Amino acid sequence: MKLKNLILILLLGGLGYFGYTYLVTNFSSEAMVYKRFAGALLDGESSRVKQLVADQSVLEAFQARQQRENFLNGDVRFTWYSFKDKVVSEDGNTITLTVLQNARVDPPGQDTFYGAEVRTDRHVVTLKKFQSSWQISSFQDTPTMQYKAEKKSK
Repeated sequence: MKLKNLILILLLGGLGYFGYTYLVTNFSSEAMVYKRFAGALLDGESSRVKQLVADQSVLEAFQARQQRENFLNGDVRFTWYSFKDKVVSEDGNTITLTVLQNARVDPPGQDTFYGAEVRTDRHVVTLKKFQSSWQISSFQDTPTMQYKAEKKSK
């Protein structure tokens, strides 16, 4: 076997591995539930996710709309997610995800197709399995923590 062919096989194998890992991580059922929740949160539409939450206290994140708008400081063009950590309970019925939500935004006064700036926020989400579906039992992000701190200080 020639060195050139070996390098090509290793390169294709590595790309296949990373592609498979990306697909499994970003399109698993628990990741899709999280992404639907995070998308509704950015849009401020809690009615889209009421069936996805295990506890109504999770919907408190939607009350932090003003803090979220201040954090983003502009119009969101598109978002993508980087899954950093996944912790599965021993029984497999609880998963905790640590995710970076990246949003490309246009600050006030700018109008670009791609978004002029990137805003990144860390989300920690706990999902529980009820029958055969995942539901969000807790959610933490920066705007929600700011909202809770402001509410507590009043």
